Amino acid sequence: MRATLVSAALALSTLTVPAVAFAQTAPAEPPLADQPVTTGSGTGESGAPPGQPGGIREQPAAAAQHTPGETTAGAKVDLLSRLDPELFGYVKLGYFFVTSPSNDALVGSNSGFRLVNARIGVSLHPAKDLEAVISIDGAAPMRRDLDPLEGSRVVALRDGYLDYRVSPYLRIRGGQFKAPFNAEVLLPDDALPFISRSIVSEGVLPPEGFARSGLSLDRQIGLQISSDRLGGDVGVQYAVALVNGNGANVLNNDNNSVTPVARLSAGYRDLVTVGANGFYNSATYGERPVRIDETRLGYGGDVTVNVAGVNAFAMVLFQSLHHLDVGIPDEQAMGIVAQAKYVYEPVGIEAGVRFDRLEPSDVQTNDMLTEIIGMVGYRVKGFPARILAQYTHRIEEPGASIDNDSVDALAQITF
Repeated sequence: MRATLVSAALALSTLTVPAVAFAQTAPAEPPLADQPVTTGSGTGESGAPPGQPGGIREQPAAAAQHTPGETTAGAKVDLLSRLDPELFGYVKLGYFFVTSPSNDALVGSNSGFRLVNARIGVSLHPAKDLEAVISIDGAAPMRRDLDPLEGSRVVALRDGYLDYRVSPYLRIRGGQFKAPFNAEVLLPDDALPFISRSIVSEGVLPPEGFARSGLSLDRQIGLQISSDRLGGDVGVQYAVALVNGNGANVLNNDNNSVTPVARLSAGYRDLVTVGANGFYNSATYGERPVRIDETRLGYGGDVTVNVAGVNAFAMVLFQSLHHLDVGIPDEQAMGIVAQAKYVYEPVGIEAGVRFDRLEPSDVQTNDMLTEIIGMVGYRVKGFPARILAQYTHRIEEPGASIDNDSVDALAQITF
């Protein structure tokens, strides 16, 4: 009996030893996440075998043993590759100093460092010729109503829109975006020639000066159709939009009317561009039931010249304000800008001068403001950084003259 058991054990060992050896030397099936997954139309361009729809390869049976987490990670990577995301943004930090400081005055106080802005955005491409853009300001100013020098900086949506390019002649955009008015405002915020835009576009606020509103529209919520630059050396471009007219990040329109905005530009190569634009806005202000209605007609033109490292820009804007309520006179506003900037690319040194004048109202007295600005800067070679120093001489009318020249510096990093 014992001899029989020994013989059976020897026979079993001769079968199991090779099997164990095979199990130790056979290569393991690679994880699903390490296997390239290709998609396509079955033409072979994506590596998919002909006859398999979508170019999906048959996975080995061992693939079914992998965890759902690995499959989810692969799906996320595939989603990102299809959206083709592009990140963009900038950070601006400045030091702002009014030459005749006063700690208690509305104008001339609060000199010091400011986080001008910190923006981050992403551009997504979910389909051919379709782009989704979202950008957020991480340091948007929120001022107190009673004291414009007090407040905080908050996170706020800046851009949020879809843009579909049907053809070179037609693009459709919807969401929150820059209205097609004022060439200076349409410049990217990270590519401004000076520390800020002109007072004609943005107005002025304490502590640099007494509050005056600019003549532009900035970002709005609505729909726009536009074109690429059409033509050869001589080209034209158009943009027409219907927007609410009451600004960005608002809950609703201020009334039942929308604001038409239009811009047409023509240019010769990249040397000269001439533009004209306008808008008509029916606006409503105040708390219910006591509300004020008015209409604004804005229009103007601009010219840009680029030659031999010099960028020259001139603009004029007009605005007619009609108060619908009895007893409030109509008003006319005007602004002009003339500026030139030179960049010596081999070194990265730049310099510029600007003259701008804003007349916010022909009814209000002593509200006209003139600025004369000198700027020098340096663009760091091989690094997306820019440093600016700027002196601003401000001239008010005699009845409201104040010593409020300023010396400002700005550091900017763009990505």
